[in-house]
Amino acid sequence: MSIIHRILDLLIFIGDEEEQTEILKFEAFQQKNFSIAVAFMRIDQQQKGFIKACDLQDFLSSNGYHSNGNASLKYVSHYDFDGDEQLTLKEFERALLPQSSALLKQDIIKRPGYNVIKKLPIKLEEKLFLIIKKQIQFYHKLLTKLSMIWLDFKLDLEQIFQFLDANQMGYINAQGLYQIFQEFGYTLYKDQIQFIMQKFDLNLNGVITQKDFCNLLQITSEIAEDMLVNQQSVHELKSENRFSNRNQRSLTQQGESPGSSLKYEQNSHNNQFNKYQEKRTDSLNTTNTSRKRIISLNKPGNSQINNLSMSYQIHLNDTFSYAKKRCISSNRACQKKTDYQKIINKDLTQFLKFLVEYSKRISHIDQLKVQLLSQPDIDATVIFSLFDKHQRGFLGQDDFTEGMYNIGLIPNNIELMVLFRRFRLEQDMLQISFSEFTHIICPSNPQLINNIYQKFDSYSEQKYEYLSYTSQTLLRDYFSAEIENQMYKYQFTQSIQNTQFTERDLISTISKISPLHQGIITSRDVEKQLKQNGLVCSIKYIQQLFEILNQKQQDNSQKQHQVQNFIQIQNIVDEILYE
Repeated sequence: MSIIHRILDLLIFIGDEEEQTEILKFEAFQQKNFSIAVAFMRIDQQQKGFIKACDLQDFLSSNGYHSNGNASLKYVSHYDFDGDEQLTLKEFERALLPQSSALLKQDIIKRPGYNVIKKLPIKLEEKLFLIIKKQIQFYHKLLTKLSMIWLDFKLDLEQIFQFLDANQMGYINAQGLYQIFQEFGYTLYKDQIQFIMQKFDLNLNGVITQKDFCNLLQITSEIAEDMLVNQQSVHELKSENRFSNRNQRSLTQQGESPGSSLKYEQNSHNNQFNKYQEKRTDSLNTTNTSRKRIISLNKPGNSQINNLSMSYQIHLNDTFSYAKKRCISSNRACQKKTDYQKIINKDLTQFLKFLVEYSKRISHIDQLKVQLLSQPDIDATVIFSLFDKHQRGFLGQDDFTEGMYNIGLIPNNIELMVLFRRFRLEQDMLQISFSEFTHIICPSNPQLINNIYQKFDSYSEQKYEYLSYTSQTLLRDYFSAEIENQMYKYQFTQSIQNTQFTERDLISTISKISPLHQGIITSRDVEKQLKQNGLVCSIKYIQQLFEILNQKQQDNSQKQHQVQNFIQIQNIVDEILYE
């Protein structure tokens, strides 16, 4: 595996960890008496006005968790903007503040602090401990992974950054990062890209600079060796414990005392340690050979960019060969163009069947929206207030789940996940705002209904029990249909992912519908392709699907009722593969 693959895998790990940490932050700051100043004073017990790595370790130790010193130092150095190896309140705020919710951020910053003697209230102490522990564990894992990469390659982060910065702009934005992953065969959700950007972009300017990139991934040889030794020691200790327990059980079964084999165990441990030292010495001696074999960083006349480009070219060739092997069965020659075309047609037919069913479901859901919002005792604002019991102006996952239970639906975890993603657009990644919620609730043509918003002067007092039986039934039917539709799309997505069907394959497949329009297909193109494949679907279903997808992409300043009978292929792919 090339160094670029290792780095891309590392970036995916960073994004996943950041998402998990962000969820912990989001849950913690739901407590109104929890603020950045309170957390800062809890860790800064001596009231110095700053936090050092030892303060973090003391805080974790007081709660029963003993952290790695290198991980704590990395945590501090990552958010230390002025380079004084300590965190001020402003720097600590950047480390602890959740970034995925603009509304919650504004609320947290306004919260005052109060004096903390030794510990916070139990619930707040637990929330803060979980966040700091998760962050320290992340930096420990990050240093371990960087150490393993350092063992195989000499990390030149500047050269790697220049390679990832394909357009040579001096920075990497979300679109550029997404394209890099695509070129190397990775399929990532937009949220994953956003969380990767969030971890690197400490200045919140929307891009990753070379300084940001090196700040997080920089590792010294001393730390790398120390992390490798510690990791090996942990593995050996676990092995020794397993061996000791096994030996004690066997001695007990034979009627001997476990203490009689103490000398034997000590000798065994010494032998294992000596073997490890010899193995580690051999590994360090052959490190330079491995570097030269895999990628030449310091050899005169060779640049890392050329080596990375060569590795990239080899990857492209491998990917192309793999795609051919996947698309053509193993008992047929790769040169048979007709067989390859059959597979493409099969993928196209599979997608078209999905599109027909999905279009019909969308049309049915749109009719339910019209019927629901035409009732005199309900509107979009009332529906939102049924979920937003705390009147915060947004819905978290707990609010959304509780709201589904209140209207009489009990979806499972997967159904809740896909439905939550359906309502959550790109503004906030961990919550649903009022505009996002009502955007999905409203039908594709809002002109069919009068007074969609605020039919009542005091809608906040409206409760589910006060609604008419017809409104309650329609509300349950609508959300049931949304769940079924999103699960249908989710199952289709899983089926194509399980067959290694990538986004590029899907774009290529859809492009077969209208190869002459350069990334744009019309409803007539789809209707024609359906007929050629023996599928029957009314044109109104396809047009309605196009209308909804176009409406999702339109700006708020545009007229929402305008109907376009064409759509970008990428919009269809985003609707299917990404929420």
